[in-house]
Amino acid sequence: MALTLALAVNELGTNSVKYGALSNDVGTVEITWSLRPGAEGRGRELVWTWVERGGPPVSPPSRRGFGRFLIERVLAADFEGTVKLEYASAGLVCALVAPAPEDRAS
Repeated sequence: MALTLALAVNELGTNSVKYGALSNDVGTVEITWSLRPGAEGRGRELVWTWVERGGPPVSPPSRRGFGRFLIERVLAADFEGTVKLEYASAGLVCALVAPAPEDRAS
């Protein structure tokens, strides 16, 4: 799980430096995580977010590359959760919601 998250953070960071909030001197990235009660009493959930602000306007990419596949599919599968990429005009938002490690099915 740690390796997959590290790869996703590297991909998000690289893209942010090239095209997003970190491509200028005023943009920022905020990374947060928390544990919350799971839906329907299913233990706790890990909520991890990457939020960019202050960069150029964002629009969805025209194609799905390997980095997007890694973030949306591999990260979600490894954490047994869901990943949502939101191309908000203010900046990219990536959110992972998954069972807390001690509450995972496997």
